[in-house]
Amino acid sequence: MDFNSALMDITPQESVEMGGFANRGGGSLGVHLPITCRGLALREDARACCLLALDIMDMDAVVARELKQAISGRTGVPAAHIHLHSTHTHSSIYWDTSPANARWKAATRERVIAMAERLLNGPFRPMRMSFGRAQHQLAKNRTAIPGAANDPEVAILSLEDLEGKNRVILLNYACHPVVLGPENRLISPDFVGPAREAVEQAWGGMVLYTNGAGGNLNPKWCKQSDVKVAEHAGRELAAAVLAARLEACAPPLTLETLSGEVLLPLRQDVFSRESILAVAERESRRPTEFNNWPGYVELWKNSMLARLEKGALSGKLPLEIAALRIGPATLVFSQGEAFVEYQLALKRLHQGRPFLFVGYSNGIGGYIPTRESLAAPGYEADLAYLYLKTPAPPAVEAAAVYQHALAALLGLKNGKPAVAVC
Repeated sequence: MDFNSALMDITPQESVEMGGFANRGGGSLGVHLPITCRGLALREDARACCLLALDIMDMDAVVARELKQAISGRTGVPAAHIHLHSTHTHSSIYWDTSPANARWKAATRERVIAMAERLLNGPFRPMRMSFGRAQHQLAKNRTAIPGAANDPEVAILSLEDLEGKNRVILLNYACHPVVLGPENRLISPDFVGPAREAVEQAWGGMVLYTNGAGGNLNPKWCKQSDVKVAEHAGRELAAAVLAARLEACAPPLTLETLSGEVLLPLRQDVFSRESILAVAERESRRPTEFNNWPGYVELWKNSMLARLEKGALSGKLPLEIAALRIGPATLVFSQGEAFVEYQLALKRLHQGRPFLFVGYSNGIGGYIPTRESLAAPGYEADLAYLYLKTPAPPAVEAAAVYQHALAALLGLKNGKPAVAVC
């Protein structure tokens, strides 16, 4: 198997609207650390794939699909083999919510496509791979459920050429990058940036960080205003990674790509103008921490009415899921913000083999809580759908549907999850 890698600065050059917090006081005032797009391409014989990780909060699924199709058109690599990951930092740019953001989007779109084209056109180098695990307690479960799950594991995949001169280190850890909160108005990759930098300084090469199933995990230092806290959090995470022992994966390394879709059932499956207006009327009066909550509800209402008129409203939410097998390692890609329980269940099914759950991939698709969380009141289960402009919250049975689809994609237990924790 061969690999290629690239890194590109995508930091906005003017003040932009920032994503992540609806109660932020205004646009960006400067830059803490650059935000980047980091890419890895793999090739075995005629099969190739590509992973691009961007330091943004999220990307609309329609935008992600269009980008993947554009890259595919230029390279001949199937769109299903191209993955766009958002590290989910809440101190980065929104995709296109202002004229300045739209200018950034237009320029970045072309640059990302060109970068992917360069990646997939080579030059490729033969590779070897090693794997390791670190343990770190930055993340904690943010739900009120007693004994709620967490995953302290940092998965590490190290790819390098046969001379050891070029190296890509994949880090995978589940945690919301929200050490920095709404008072911060500096563009930043949050703790992810300092963590990457520290590992690169010690090990060389390029670190490609991916967020896991962190939908219900926040850092123990959360929503701070001082960037030094994010720097400290990143360095602590890096120290745990650097203490890990890596073991070589036996050759030959093979490449396998899998792709699919899951249709998550929603709480409502029949929509009318009257039902949409009733929800908007009820929810616009709900007290929240959002600065302009009625405005967000109005945006949701207008979006739903437009989709209703086009006949495009459904009681099922489509989510793209995919997997990549690199030798003994499995990487699962999922749209949406999955809760950590899904990641833990899949790890157990892999029985100690290298496993990375790469969430926030190929477009945002809303939260994917567990059955227990869906049955309890909370932001992820009851409110987030309005902010994310999906027709309704997930139904309680969506948890089992999602877990079953992931297991079926991977061919585990004939598609039946062996660990029904979700």
